[in-house]
Amino acid sequence: MRRTLAILLIALFFVPGLPARGQYDWNNVTKLKHGTRVAITLWNGDDLSGRIDSVGDASLRLAVPDPTNPQGSWIHTIDRTGIQRIVRVVPPPKLPDPAKAAVVGAVAGGAIGVTSGAISDAKNGYQGRWVLGGFFGALGGATVGVMTAAVIGIAQFPSALAHHTTLIYEDPRASVVPTMMRQP
Repeated sequence: MRRTLAILLIALFFVPGLPARGQYDWNNVTKLKHGTRVAITLWNGDDLSGRIDSVGDASLRLAVPDPTNPQGSWIHTIDRTGIQRIVRVVPPPKLPDPAKAAVVGAVAGGAIGVTSGAISDAKNGYQGRWVLGGFFGALGGATVGVMTAAVIGIAQFPSALAHHTTLIYEDPRASVVPTMMRQP
């Protein structure tokens, strides 16, 4: 077993490394679909966020949401030479509303409690158990709904903090780090 592992590691040592997917290739940008969310850093220091409208060989068109009109957006045409970095932004998953879970739990629990109380009354004679069953069912359902809402809220917290981004393009000039000169 050790010999096989040693031979495998030696063989992997001599295998040439595969080239990494080029982040400097503009073709990565041209492959983005219409409507893809991106964040763009320009060489002049501006940051733009929006959705891809179209991509060409020399520029791209970005639909930036209009803050005054939620239904509209501004179209920016950005020259390829002015772009330093493009990052694809993946929105966090949409989770159900926690308050809605509590209400649904209370209604479902109340309905189950009324039904079980009515069945008990039908079997044992009318003793008003459907009222108590409905009350305690609603209370139990609301409790389960609130616990479900708490689990949903806890699940939403890390996704709100996480930044889901993927580097799509970086201008080759961005990777050049200026060296500091020593002063005498």
